[in-house]
Amino acid sequence: MTAMVDHFESLLSESKEPLSFIIFIPEWRDPPTEAVIRLESSIFKRKQIVIPAFEHEYRHGFQHICPSGEMNVKSGHGTLVVFLQNDEGFNKWGPNSERLQELVLAYIPKDPVR
Repeated sequence: MTAMVDHFESLLSESKEPLSFIIFIPEWRDPPTEAVIRLESSIFKRKQIVIPAFEHEYRHGFQHICPSGEMNVKSGHGTLVVFLQNDEGFNKWGPNSERLQELVLAYIPKDPVR
């Protein structure tokens, strides 16, 4: 994952075009991964939010063989969402409160019974 951060930062520093990357990774903090530390300290970080554990779902990795009722699995850990953008990308697609609210709402499970 640190190679991913290196690559994103390299692209963001070299481009004159607007660039924006939204990274979704597990919020592992005990201990934090090197990638999490690097993302949170990046000069290109414009915003970060955490989608709390058990308040969102993921598609099961065995979706091709599991029953349709077990397709989505509640996440047992938070998901860290980090916005990396160059200045042009921030001006064009900045993570304003409206966009962040839409993202958070999209994460709410559609079927609250699970």
